[in-house]
Amino acid sequence: MTPSAHPGTRWLLTCTPELEGDDVSAWDWEDSPDGLAMIPLGVVFDVVHIRRALGLTALRRMHAAGQHVGPVMDDLLQAELDVLVPAGTAPDWSCPPTIAYGQGRGLLCPRPGEAFAGCSWLVVPDGSGRLTDPRQLSAALDAAGA
Repeated sequence: MTPSAHPGTRWLLTCTPELEGDDVSAWDWEDSPDGLAMIPLGVVFDVVHIRRALGLTALRRMHAAGQHVGPVMDDLLQAELDVLVPAGTAPDWSCPPTIAYGQGRGLLCPRPGEAFAGCSWLVVPDGSGRLTDPRQLSAALDAAGA
């Protein structure tokens, strides 16, 4: 499967409102010198930004409880995770020391299945559009010691 045919790639591109129809297939990560694309937040998803160690513990708890974990961006250089949650989560998010970002921000990400500049997908978007439930994530973070 070519990278642009990956269902996660197609889904991420549909999260970019200025791309429609044939433009989605024409837009490419290779336009970026570092292999990262900016996907706007607050349209389809927001992100919860978490220290990597805390985030991994919380995600393991969610998996153990049989809860769905949607796409997760992993920045190894900064030791941080960005968990994709439904758009509109950021304004009401309250789970220190994590922070949520939404409307007016963007997520720099590599194409699903690839890694660039220390960033890769810990949980690769599968194209379904299914995201992590913010209430379940908050509870898992609390249990993990946030």
